Amino acid sequence: MNNITIEVWDATGNKKQLVELPSDAPINRVIAVLVDRMNLPRWPVGIPRAPRYG
Repeated sequence: MNNITIEVWDATGNKKQLVELPSDAPINRVIAVLVDRMNLPRWPVGIPRAPRYG
């Protein structure tokens, strides 16, 4: 199993983190971990919440 490296940027675009993960990692799991680690808002059932503008 190979690993890939991705860049994760914060919302301001000022900070970047290189993250290494398995190439066969399910994208829904990758997103769930990123949402958790970045302390992004969630709906009560744990689903990531889309920002609303306006």
